[in-house]
This record gives sequence, structure tokens and C-alpha cells, in this order.
Amino acid sequence: MTTLFQLHPRLKQDCITIGRFDLCQLLMMNDSQYPWFILVPEKADITEIYQLSKAD
Repeated sequence: MTTLFQLHPRLKQDCITIGRFDLCQLLMMNDSQYPWFILVPEKADITEIYQLSKAD
């Protein structure tokens, strides 16, 4: 059984949501020294990029 997507609590705490795309969220790490941008696929049970389908 697949669970619904939930953003990891650490990402929710440490990042600012910049926007949304069809597949993912665009986050910016709340760090004034480095502009870290993170794409987070909104798919449940995905932890690594290789787990996405080719279409994704």
C-alpha cells in the first residue's frame, strides 16, 4: 500500500517553499551563506532520483 506524499519534517523546518511544478516542489534552504535549491518529487515512498520512472 502506498502512502500519501509528506515533506520530511527536517526539510519543512529548514527550507522555504519557492514554488510547485507538476511533479515536484522547489525549496530553498534557509542558509544565508549558500543558495541551495532543492527539487522534491511529490511522490510517496521516493527517497532517491533513480526511483522515479523515466516519464517523471
